[in-house]
Amino acid sequence: MLPLRFQWPSAKVTAQILEATGIDLPSDFDSDALRVDLNRCREAVLARQIGTAGFKKGHKKAAAAIAEHARELAKLLKGSDNRLVALQLWFALEVGHHGVALEFLETIAREAEKISAQGVTVDGHGSKITRGTKGHIVELLTPIYRRHFKRPAGRSHDGSGPFPRFIEAVSTAMAPEDKLRVSRGTVHKFLVARKRDVCKT
Repeated sequence: MLPLRFQWPSAKVTAQILEATGIDLPSDFDSDALRVDLNRCREAVLARQIGTAGFKKGHKKAAAAIAEHARELAKLLKGSDNRLVALQLWFALEVGHHGVALEFLETIAREAEKISAQGVTVDGHGSKITRGTKGHIVELLTPIYRRHFKRPAGRSHDGSGPFPRFIEAVSTAMAPEDKLRVSRGTVHKFLVARKRDVCKT
């Protein structure tokens, strides 16, 4: 496992999540332990995501874009349309750095092309789990919430309670550019449905 300082979420993001949750913390609350559990949660969510067609398509597209841009930048470094810019950059770099940069960009382009061509490779666990990611996030975060905040993962009538706020804050921080954000209303509906299913059994 990576050292804590390299794990998600950072101490700053964790503080933001706690602020959004808005509850008094237990006397024995351990912020670092929460970070470790949230990092494991994100890894589990990623395992579920990578089995989806949308993720695979985005993965190939992102790798191909990196390769394309790396080659475009290398082309500009070799000979910009503006000769003055090329000279200024050449003199700004230390001796040998220009060539190293070109080699490095070629390596990036080549490896990104390999990644794009290979696509996503997942194990059986990742490939089998492909649906219901938002519900899965709620399931994963429920025991984490109970363990660290020492309180039940309850639901308010309008989804405004601390547990829905916690889920919303974590899911938003987990992938702000993605569609993983779980709104408070979604958490409320999920908990209602889960309670209904339990009553039926």
